[in-house]
Amino acid sequence: MSMAISLSPNTLDQARVLGQIITGVGFLGAGVMMSENGKIHGVTSAAVIWLLAGLGMMIGLGHYKASIILTLLALTILLGVDKAESSFQSLRRGVHQTFQRRSKRRK
Repeated sequence: MSMAISLSPNTLDQARVLGQIITGVGFLGAGVMMSENGKIHGVTSAAVIWLLAGLGMMIGLGHYKASIILTLLALTILLGVDKAESSFQSLRRGVHQTFQRRSKRRK
């Protein structure tokens, strides 16, 4: 991104690069999400891909301080959700419960 800014003073070229990044990341996020038995899995992974793309664009545009703050905020949220999910039985539904049932059936 910073190379596009240095090569062309025209802001339309920079906007086109950002637009193509957004489009590509949207397809990657859609490929990560899967549906199984009516349940959707991979939404958090798709959101993290979007976050990383946004952080990359922010760093490329020179917004270093804001990108560090956003990184710390995202890590705090992701680690907090993981800790809460492992602490409460009611939050452990979905993928974990489905995989446990399958492994018990195979024995």
